[in-house]
Amino acid sequence: FIGSSPTVNETREWDFYSGAEITWEELDQHLDVQRDIYPIIRQRIVDLIKTSRKVEIFTIRHKPGSGATTISRRLAYDIRMEDASGNLQCTVIEIRSCSNIRLMEEYLAQLSETVENTCVLAIVDAKRVGREKFDWITKKMSDSGKRIIFVYLETYTRKPFGQKENLVYLDDRLSSDEIK
Repeated sequence: FIGSSPTVNETREWDFYSGAEITWEELDQHLDVQRDIYPIIRQRIVDLIKTSRKVEIFTIRHKPGSGATTISRRLAYDIRMEDASGNLQCTVIEIRSCSNIRLMEEYLAQLSETVENTCVLAIVDAKRVGREKFDWITKKMSDSGKRIIFVYLETYTRKPFGQKENLVYLDDRLSSDEIK
């Protein structure tokens, strides 16, 4: 192509629409859309961090393109900031792959011991860690008495009836408040 190169902003916009994740710097600048459901998710996770002494699974079921990855990264960022300020004791990790399930088990067990069994918040996307591996890891951590809260992101096409305690649905349509 002949012509000018895209600016950094144009490149980032293209990256975003191509599926790139929001960066920590962009989260720090609050460039993400504040979804109406986020305060509910955040409060539920904070409550679990403060009260749970075992493995917990919090599931965000979402439609593709609805912003679940951005919400999970916002959650990780906010919880990490609260930990840094001393308001909340929690180590935040993002499990980006699980090709060797035994290594993941060892890593989580070691991490839990290193942080002296204070809460670990693990963000896991079903695109990267399938349900079978995820279930195996959560069972192993539960059996060994670890204190880990897993936030599991998985897509859905049709919203089933009923609601569960540690499960939220994220629609791909923005409300009028979210658009502002």
